[in-house]
Amino acid sequence: MIDESFWNEKIKQFEVPVFRCPICNMGFVLSEKESFIKKTTTRSEIIFDLTSDERDFHGHFVSISKCNNPNCGEIMTIAGQTDLLYAGQFIEDSNENGDYTFQGCKISYTVNYINPAPNIFVWPINTPNEVIDIIKESFSLFWVDENSCGNKIRTAIEKLLDSEKVERQILTKNGETKYLDLHQRIEKFKNKNRDVTNRLLALKWIGNQASHNEFKLDRNELSDAYRILELCLIDLYDKTRVKLDRLANDINIKKGIR
Repeated sequence: MIDESFWNEKIKQFEVPVFRCPICNMGFVLSEKESFIKKTTTRSEIIFDLTSDERDFHGHFVSISKCNNPNCGEIMTIAGQTDLLYAGQFIEDSNENGDYTFQGCKISYTVNYINPAPNIFVWPINTPNEVIDIIKESFSLFWVDENSCGNKIRTAIEKLLDSEKVERQILTKNGETKYLDLHQRIEKFKNKNRDVTNRLLALKWIGNQASHNEFKLDRNELSDAYRILELCLIDLYDKTRVKLDRLANDINIKKGIR
């Protein structure tokens, strides 16, 4: 399942987020103090000299983080921007203007780059490799270019349909070859799995939006897309439910219920 606190761009972290290691999927990648650097931008320092408002401070950070699994120890580079955000109270001044003093700022960290990128969700073990490869590419783009990430999710749908043997072209009555667009291919999948088809259509619309630069996706929309894609993969390739249903039936038979 997706951890919204990491992916939602509106949630500001007051520390560098901790990610599960994308290599071993067991340990957590922690920021190391000796390799953590943050700097305030020169422009924001100039603005602060004019406004004296701490919230005008902005900067950048870089962290070389390491997986805490002793059998892994993978290194991850994390970079992004820093801001000073209100984390205290507005206190009314005693002057006649009724001004408010801003007290209690904290540094927030917004991640804009990670390499290797963490897995935003974990796919079922039987997911086709060609689909997994595209999903991993989308994870990397999630942090730097939302629309490119959305395009990769659209490509993942194409690869999934290829894996499910949904044809890319058909012969017309006139014997001519007709190439099917993504919408038509998804519709052809309806006879096999109607629920997954409806979800793939929703993902297609998000992918279409990503293809038009005037309609910029945000991380919230991508998070929705990943949740839908994850459920599609679970329905198609996670055999856990089938195995447990068989186990339950076997137990019932042995106990004489059937």
